[in-house]
Amino acid sequence: MTFADLHDVPLILLDTPSVRTRLLPSIQAAGVDLQVVWGSQSLETVRSLVARGHGVSVLMQRPLTNITYDGRVVVPKPLNEQLEDGLGVYVAYPAQGHLSRRLRAIIGLFVTSQGLRNFGPPETQE
Repeated sequence: MTFADLHDVPLILLDTPSVRTRLLPSIQAAGVDLQVVWGSQSLETVRSLVARGHGVSVLMQRPLTNITYDGRVVVPKPLNEQLEDGLGVYVAYPAQGHLSRRLRAIIGLFVTSQGLRNFGPPETQE
């Protein structure tokens, strides 16, 4: 699927700041005119509305299960699209406090697998 596949399709919007500021501009930049028929700040409400056939949704996360809280099924389909330039994946951790060896290892694997540089607390960035 691509953003173009969303043209004139009823959209159930996960109405959160990250969707409004990161995802919607990327879809609109692709020239897609969105037909938002419902919005909710609740991920599970959005999934339930999709499962009941009220439209589709584009999410920036994939829940562990395809079964909604009300027992219906949603089908995730990956988009073959990139978000606008300059938007990326971030790891959040406390500004102050100790990171466990396990957490440092996980972050290290992520950084290495993504070919990232300039990662880490500000005082350790190169």
